[in-house]
Amino acid sequence: MTSLVAISRTELQASLSSVPFPRADTLHGGMTPPFCNVALAVPLRTTFTYEVPLALRGTVQPGSRVLVPFRKRAMVGVVVELVENAPEGTKIREITRVLDFVPALTPKLIELAHWIAGYYLAPLGEVFRAMLPPVTELKSQRQILLTEAGREAAESLSGGELSHGLTSHEAAFLGKLKEQKGRVLLGPAGEAGRGRFGVAAAATPRVG
Repeated sequence: MTSLVAISRTELQASLSSVPFPRADTLHGGMTPPFCNVALAVPLRTTFTYEVPLALRGTVQPGSRVLVPFRKRAMVGVVVELVENAPEGTKIREITRVLDFVPALTPKLIELAHWIAGYYLAPLGEVFRAMLPPVTELKSQRQILLTEAGREAAESLSGGELSHGLTSHEAAFLGKLKEQKGRVLLGPAGEAGRGRFGVAAAATPRVG
């Protein structure tokens, strides 16, 4: 019996030695695919392929919420799956960042979302949006406030005597701030009046 066991081990070692084993430097890439398909809350029944940056590989998982560029804006999406290859002839953009340390959706919830999308013929991204808290969608709005120094400058400008070195557009903007009782709301790209005579800009998050 002992000899039979010894022969079997020898044969097993010989068979294992003949099987090629991947190099250590290729194991990481095989375990973490370089691309992922992301579902976005847009009226399209498709997912979008993004490249996973090296720094995020191993962190991005199915069910993770990610911030990605979409057309000319940034959107929050849900990773549906990791894939080895991207569609040919398509410009692939990178994920900006991962929003969750732990995936927001479990595999069972992802499977449920696929079923709902198929049954109701709904975009998968819209289904995910309904399953997740609305805090996933954040917008920013800049609020321009007029300080005491700005109010004093606006008062002196109202008489048409002092310009304080302001251009006509800056003086008009300061006058508008005064009319609006020292507060004006601008979009994310608003830059007018920043840094002059106590006009303070502060980004305030708003849930959309």
